[in-house]
Amino acid sequence: MLLLGNATIMSGVGYYFEDKLRGDERKVLGFFSFVVFAILVAIFEGMYRIRNKYSMGHVLTPNVKNAKSKVTALSPAQVDA
Repeated sequence: MLLLGNATIMSGVGYYFEDKLRGDERKVLGFFSFVVFAILVAIFEGMYRIRNKYSMGHVLTPNVKNAKSKVTALSPAQVDA
């Protein structure tokens, strides 16, 4: 949603400076804004993923093939109990 909004702003800035102001050189500000937005999103997403990589700890998943106990399916009544 943010990407779509920023692309809309970029196209609006380009339209305003190109059509309304008859080719003003500042029309590149829309593209510059979009590039800066994309770079900031990439940086903050990377920081978030690196920082929260092990926030819940390492969760081991059981190996069903080598399980010692037999795996059985539960009915909805058994789950509710």
